[in-house]
Amino acid sequence: MPYKKGFSPNARYFKPIDWLLVQQLIDEGLSGIEIAKIISVHPNSLYHRVLKEHGWHLCHWMHKRRLALSGNDYDLYPQIKTMK
Repeated sequence: MPYKKGFSPNARYFKPIDWLLVQQLIDEGLSGIEIAKIISVHPNSLYHRVLKEHGWHLCHWMHKRRLALSGNDYDLYPQIKTMK
């Protein structure tokens, strides 16, 4: 497996994250720490990966999802990019 640009040969690869599972766990009301434990990543890694790969903070995503599911007029934004 080739190394990502800017990584040394001793660096770890990014663990793939199932964003649909993360979204389901957010909808169930779990915290970021609980979600990180379930998907077996460090909580800081989860927060940084959401920001890097999707462009928003995990707390913002969780807040918007919970508002939308509680019946407010917000749409389900932000949704993950793979849910087209």
